[in-house]
Amino acid sequence: MKKTNYIFLIILLLVIIAFSKNNRREIREESTEVVVFSSAEFIGKWDNALVGKTKKDNGSLIQSIEFVNDSIVSIQFIDSTGIKTVNGEWETEFQKEMNRWVKLEFKADVKISYMSDKSHLNYLLLKLKKKNEKVVLTADHIELVKK
Repeated sequence: MKKTNYIFLIILLLVIIAFSKNNRREIREESTEVVVFSSAEFIGKWDNALVGKTKKDNGSLIQSIEFVNDSIVSIQFIDSTGIKTVNGEWETEFQKEMNRWVKLEFKADVKISYMSDKSHLNYLLLKLKKKNEKVVLTADHIELVKK
């Protein structure tokens, strides 16, 4: 009796896995407007419009990001110790796909990578949107508007 239960459970798990792989969910934006921006137009300071409204879980919040040139970025944080500035790198039109067991795809209009300290590499994936006739870069708890 126990052998048949194990066989039944294995078959059930295989069926569930087979159906879950083919089930894809697409997230659609409310706005289908395409925003075209060249790399040169990113250069300059972008302030976070949500600074006074939200706070990240780890206690730090990005106050502003300055795109220095075509690959260097300066990020200004506010945390419990005050204002901290770190440098990083950025690139446009980032796309990464992982297909080992589950298809996982990362897409971003802008990818920023920086070291918050000596041992933690962070990635910030931003989406370019148009909001109230202004171009903004958005992510979770971040809405950057060019100064």
